[in-house]
Amino acid sequence: MVPLNYLWAAHLKKTGWSRRFFPPVEYAGMTVRPRLGFLWGAAIGAAKRYFYQKWLPQSPYGTLNMEYELHTEKSIRSHPSMDLFFAVKRKE
Repeated sequence: MVPLNYLWAAHLKKTGWSRRFFPPVEYAGMTVRPRLGFLWGAAIGAAKRYFYQKWLPQSPYGTLNMEYELHTEKSIRSHPSMDLFFAVKRKE
């Protein structure tokens, strides 16, 4: 569980920075590391399957159907990684 009050992200466009603010909810997060640096799709798919099929059903949380990928300089290293966040709420 990631105790974030908000998640902020930005991406670079040709004209400059663009900012995005995400809702102030709780986020479950995990770090994704592809086996080979260019196989992001398979690694992200496996992480999402684990979250939705294994972790979520056994947790005290439900999903808010919002997920975010956070790519930083770690995404382009020789052993790349990125963080994946899922907005969650405690089950009632």
